[in-house]
Amino acid sequence: KQRYATVEKECLAIKLVIEAFQVYHLGRTFTIQTDHRALQWLQNMKNLNSGLARWSLALQPFQFRIEHRKGRENANADVLSRIESCFALKKDGKV
Repeated sequence: KQRYATVEKECLAIKLVIEAFQVYHLGRTFTIQTDHRALQWLQNMKNLNSGLARWSLALQPFQFRIEHRKGRENANADVLSRIESCFALKKDGKV
């Protein structure tokens, strides 16, 4: 996973979250908001590498659209991506 390209990491994160909460997603249309514009084209691309192709196939039962949201407008995701480092600071006693 460390050698994955950024688009692969972003796609894998989406795949894992959708599958983890599939009972809520199956049969419903939902929107994924991301600051990674390349993911918008993922559903329409024809020549995917093997990993992206497998993940794309795994996501076919779900009806969703991917919406790009600029990073500075996506504060919720920014907070979530930094939450682990916040907890690490508190454990060390440094804030």
